[in-house]
Amino acid sequence: MEKTLFEKKKLLVEFMGLKPTKFGNNYSWSDAPYYYCNSMDYEYVMKGIIDYSKYNTDWNWLMPVVGHISKQCEEPEELDGLKYTLLCDDIDTAFEFVADYLENNKLV
Repeated sequence: MEKTLFEKKKLLVEFMGLKPTKFGNNYSWSDAPYYYCNSMDYEYVMKGIIDYSKYNTDWNWLMPVVGHISKQCEEPEELDGLKYTLLCDDIDTAFEFVADYLENNKLV
């Protein structure tokens, strides 16, 4: 079954270790000055992080994930498809490759 965009972004958020910080009874997360989420509900803030994340539209978000995958990959030829998408400046396909790679290689 094909994963939704939210589910794919969640894989990348988890892989990168993004999660709310607890302050007293509240959880919060910020990408200051652009985004801030604060709530007593951990899942609400986590959903906010996933919704806000820009892995599928911004190279500045996606490339650190690519770097982490490259460091953990034991078989570099597995990333040949990703290298091609990077050379072609195709963020949509690169995002899809990364999400599929994380799911199939259980790096999350």
